[in-house]
Amino acid sequence: MICFDIGASVGRWSRVNLNNYSKIIAIEAIPNIYNNLKQSLELCNHCECINYVVTNNNNQSINFYNCENYVLSTQLSYGIKKIRISILSLNAN
Repeated sequence: MICFDIGASVGRWSRVNLNNYSKIIAIEAIPNIYNNLKQSLELCNHCECINYVVTNNNNQSINFYNCENYVLSTQLSYGIKKIRISILSLNAN
């Protein structure tokens, strides 16, 4: 069975559930958190990490504001650095 860990952060849930699924696809939007996710799961043969936003929005990308502390990224503008992230749309269209 395949499982999607959407908003995977640094992969804690994926690591805990490694033995419960034949494949885990861990998706994280924020680039610096995604890098930590890849590092966290690099030895897991049946985990795939993807750097996208998952949404039902048909736009090509979305704005995030990234804070120096990797756990405090948000879509609100009071963050430190504005970044554009590609979208993986769940729309059937």
